Amino acid sequence: MSLLDNSLLTVLLTLAATFLGLSIVVQVIQELYKYLRSSKGRLYLIALQDFLGSIAFELLQPGVLPNVRVRGPLQFKRVQSKGLILPLKKEELISALERTSPAYVQRTLDRLKLEVEYQAGEKAEPSKFLKDFINEVSKVEKGTTGYWNALEIIGFFN
Repeated sequence: MSLLDNSLLTVLLTLAATFLGLSIVVQVIQELYKYLRSSKGRLYLIALQDFLGSIAFELLQPGVLPNVRVRGPLQFKRVQSKGLILPLKKEELISALERTSPAYVQRTLDRLKLEVEYQAGEKAEPSKFLKDFINEVSKVEKGTTGYWNALEIIGFFN
């Protein structure tokens, strides 16, 4: 009767070989990381970055969230964000930006919304209300609270 015929011994030997293999892989990764972080490994890091892309450099920087876009020969799949900022959708973001904008900007947006409703999709001259608002904004004195915002609004309308 052979020693390998015992199923318990076979399982234990398989587990031991698996743990040995994992420990070797972890040791190789640790040594590679240590070498790349040393001054001797700078040139190798540049070559690795050229091969793998920017992810190789970003993964080795502490505290940096990697941008997972690969530009090298291992570019099988691009993984990137869907274009969402925070957990907001486009409409929610626009609404939040409008609510937190300065007073003159909020008033300008309100006037433009009213102007769109007033013209009802037809091209026409600006309404008297919009012209009065532009004149009001252009008369804001330098040094007041909303002067720079008013200056940008006048630049937008000109």
